[in-house]
Amino acid sequence: MKFFSSFSFFVSLIAITYSTIIAFVPHIEGHNIYIQNKLDRGTWASVAATLIQEDNFDWENNDAFAQDSSRSHAGFVLTVPDNVKSYWIILGVGLSLEEDKWRGPFNNTQDICWHFHGHFENWEIWSCF
Repeated sequence: MKFFSSFSFFVSLIAITYSTIIAFVPHIEGHNIYIQNKLDRGTWASVAATLIQEDNFDWENNDAFAQDSSRSHAGFVLTVPDNVKSYWIILGVGLSLEEDKWRGPFNNTQDICWHFHGHFENWEIWSCF
C-alpha cells in the first residue's frame, strides 16, 4: 500500500507551497491608529492623519490621508498606509472652543493609541500606552 496516493500527495504539496508563500509575503497594510472616545455623552471626537502639520487645519477640506470621528463612548481606527514613512495626527472635539491638538511626528513602525477624556468645554487626550 502506498503511503501517499497521487491525490493526497498533490493536495499536501499545494498546502505546503501555499503555507511557504504566505510565510514570506510581506505585510502590505500599514499600521493603525486606535482612538478611544471617553468624552461625556453626546460629545463628538475627530482625528485626522496628515503628512505635515498645518497652521489652519480645515476638517472639511484638507489633505488628510485618514480621517474619522465618533460620538462619545465609541472608538474607531485609522489605517496608515505602508508608503507613509512619518505622519502627524490632529485631534479635535466638535463644538469645542479649545484649539485642536497636534501630536507627532510618528514613524510608521507600530500601532498607536489615543483616548479622549472630558467634555466639549474642557478635554484632554492621552496616549493609551
